[in-house]
Amino acid sequence: MEKQIELNDWANDYPAEVIEAADKFDKAHTEHQKTKGKLNTAKQTLIDAMEEHECERVQIRNGEKYLQHEERDVIKFDKPKAASDATTE
Repeated sequence: MEKQIELNDWANDYPAEVIEAADKFDKAHTEHQKTKGKLNTAKQTLIDAMEEHECERVQIRNGEKYLQHEERDVIKFDKPKAASDATTE
């Protein structure tokens, strides 16, 4: 397949299956972005409310789960180095 460098090099006729799949993807991507924005807004609203009321956690789903407010928004997972790796450094 030849590399398409500029828009005017792109084909004008695409198979209907490709157009349909591209349209579905575009719609799903747009919905995902809208949902992601709503989730971020809801998260920030929750953090603000929990901070205002000095609440560290709240039960949800009739106590089946809870949400915990951490000091940082990002949690890093790391794996400790094996003893043999630590001595070779």
